[in-house]
Amino acid sequence: MASVSRNKMTSEQIAFPAQIKSDLPSDGDDRSYHFLTGGTGLLGGYLLRDLLAQGLRLAVLVRPAKKESVQQRVETILVRHERKTGLVLPRPVVVEGDLTEGTWRQHWTDWLSRHCRSVIHCGASLTFYGDKNSEPWMTNIEGTRQVLELCRTAGIRSLHHFSTAYIAGSYRDKFHEEMLDVGQELRNDYERSKFESEKMVREADFIDQLTVYRPSIVVGDSVTYETTTYHGYYAVLKLAHTLVNRLRLGDTSGRRLLAALGMTGEEYKNFVPVDWVSAVFTQIFTHPENHGKTYHLTNPSPTSILEMVDTIQQLVEQHSELAGETDSFRMSEEWFKENYAASVATYKDYLNNDPLFLCDNVLAAAPNLICPKVDTKMMYDMGQFAIRNNFGKRSPKSGKSDVDVGYVDVGRLVRQVAKGVTKVNGNLCGTRRIALRASGPGGGEWTFFVGQDGYFYEDGIGNDCHDHIELSVVELISLIQGNAKLTRRFSPEVAHLLDTFSM
Repeated sequence: MASVSRNKMTSEQIAFPAQIKSDLPSDGDDRSYHFLTGGTGLLGGYLLRDLLAQGLRLAVLVRPAKKESVQQRVETILVRHERKTGLVLPRPVVVEGDLTEGTWRQHWTDWLSRHCRSVIHCGASLTFYGDKNSEPWMTNIEGTRQVLELCRTAGIRSLHHFSTAYIAGSYRDKFHEEMLDVGQELRNDYERSKFESEKMVREADFIDQLTVYRPSIVVGDSVTYETTTYHGYYAVLKLAHTLVNRLRLGDTSGRRLLAALGMTGEEYKNFVPVDWVSAVFTQIFTHPENHGKTYHLTNPSPTSILEMVDTIQQLVEQHSELAGETDSFRMSEEWFKENYAASVATYKDYLNNDPLFLCDNVLAAAPNLICPKVDTKMMYDMGQFAIRNNFGKRSPKSGKSDVDVGYVDVGRLVRQVAKGVTKVNGNLCGTRRIALRASGPGGGEWTFFVGQDGYFYEDGIGNDCHDHIELSVVELISLIQGNAKLTRRFSPEVAHLLDTFSM
């Protein structure tokens, strides 16, 4: 039944036997999944990696792109992380939909009500200004409203909500984790919308346990320096990189530009590497005793603005195209200051000094995870990555696997051998249930119901399954192609199911 290209892989090349656990007892609660929004963003992609690596079961809301399906978008992210880490990750259940619209809830509320025990709301817009019918309001307010409506209708009582440390707005004293509304001025629509969305989740009386995370300015990976989004520091660097090609080397300096922006250079900004934010979140999330609090995911050692502009100047002088001596289009320093100052006006509030974000709860929950200081070297290496990748205009590598059996959509094979169900009805409740997890590129998680009319399946794995089959995609394909056999004994139902795949 499955059409897969043949290859010369043998059973000695793959790790057999598969892990099969039979007749696992049920704990009475089938809700073993956690629902993630914002999983295709920079931070969301790291959350996907780290939570799946912990063995947690995830469902993730994904909006289709012009050139990629929702499954392909997830594959692109996870394969990139697998290549960097050497891990083979399980795949989440992918929920197709737009966070700001309610259509996806109509199709998935039943499944989520039976399988999902908590929501991780990471989806957000970083747009600074917009009217109430556009970004950032649509994602940050309407998106949060849709998440809360899901929690209410699906009976999900645990919510992990990503806010921002910059709900502090104009506040310039010590800002504690338990603070929210202290009369601060909110300086742009991003801050206002995130402030309102945090108030919304705190006022939801059907949420029994709310955990709030407030990161500061998230930058790239502290080890690889990679990023997939280019806001904050990257936006300021991009403007300098774009405009500096109208100048000769030495015509201006970052320090003189600070004066043009009305700044002294003594200001500090709070940058946090994305891998650290994800690691701290994962440690808090996987230790339930830490739930129900507010966490400032901020850097105890902020970066000086002077250090940032000096780094940007070094980057553009070494990596940007500067004008030649006879370039007729070469402009003066005054032209550069005027254009640069006008261009960064959107970010000017963020270039002013930050409050002192206190993070006692983070230090207590994750004392082993010290936030790296985003110093000159790290900013320089992150800036090099951004310039080398043209600030995201160069497309990422394909999410297809390098494994020689090729990329195979196992979900397509599942759909070929079974009929889909949207609800476990009375005719299927008494049947034998077989869980299949295929890890790696193209994989997924499914439950098969053995009925009189054949196999039925649902996305995801329930706690009440009688048999559990855990394979890598490579192992499953090798079985389908007849290049390897499982050596352990298992139930006749499992044997028949695997035989059906290879027909």
